[in-house]
Amino acid sequence: MRKLKQAVEEARHDDNSELGAELREMDELNERLTKIGDAMAGGISRCSKVCVRLVG
Repeated sequence: MRKLKQAVEEARHDDNSELGAELREMDELNERLTKIGDAMAGGISRCSKVCVRLVG
């Protein structure tokens, strides 16, 4: 399991890796989802403003 985790991290930092590109995109999407979740915790009005900014 440790070797797999290490290989994933190496791919994530390799600019020439297709897997790395997919992992970085997944990281970006996770970050955006976290921001949406944080905004939802702050109320619907705030959430809609953040969602429009992130999606639009």
